[in-house]
Amino acid sequence: MNKIALLVQCGDGGTKWIPYFMNYYNKNWICDDFIDTVFLFENDVPEIVSEKKNVHIEKMGNVVWGKGMLNYLNKSKYDNFILIHEDYFLKNKQKVTIMKKLIGIVQKYNMRLLKICGDWAGYTSDKKVFVQDDKLSLRESIFLYDRENKYLLSHQPSIWSKELLLATIKPEYNPWQHEIDGNEDAKKFALFAYLKTPPMPYAECVTAGKARPGSEKFFERIEAEVNGKN
Repeated sequence: MNKIALLVQCGDGGTKWIPYFMNYYNKNWICDDFIDTVFLFENDVPEIVSEKKNVHIEKMGNVVWGKGMLNYLNKSKYDNFILIHEDYFLKNKQKVTIMKKLIGIVQKYNMRLLKICGDWAGYTSDKKVFVQDDKLSLRESIFLYDRENKYLLSHQPSIWSKELLLATIKPEYNPWQHEIDGNEDAKKFALFAYLKTPPMPYAECVTAGKARPGSEKFFERIEAEVNGKN
């Protein structure tokens, strides 16, 4: 077992997107040697077929998202998570060297949150983080996150500490409430953003239960592959 997991959250309403997610996961996920994967479902657990290593399936049961997350986190042995939803398709392979380096920085310096989603990270302070570490050649691209930003806890790909998740999730929250209402609790911590090209390329492909405008190609690509095999 590794100390960090890719935590894929999926409610019952999102299981229809899992075949699409798995298509990109199986083709593009190349970090399974050092990052475990945990699929956290609600009640409906779809078939998960993958030859990737260290894949685990958990179920929250019929509870509010916040309570289900807290129940899982309190029993989990992972120190850190990369938190995503089932509609965040891994559109390309990861930059493994950078992923390892950033995870090492988070763990060595006990960072509670390091955003790795690139420019979407939004507002950053003008304060660069300089850490005395011979492996930290990318230090000029790590910034303190502006605590006045209302999206401190956005669920775009980030490396989270379990401590921060436990401190900011409340039992009654849904994911959106965690992103917005968890901000006040998040301001107690120093949070960071890595603003170079995201090392884990992804596409957020669903909104309001439908393909997000501009993301149709990700669904069409899979359907074309399936039809071509028939």
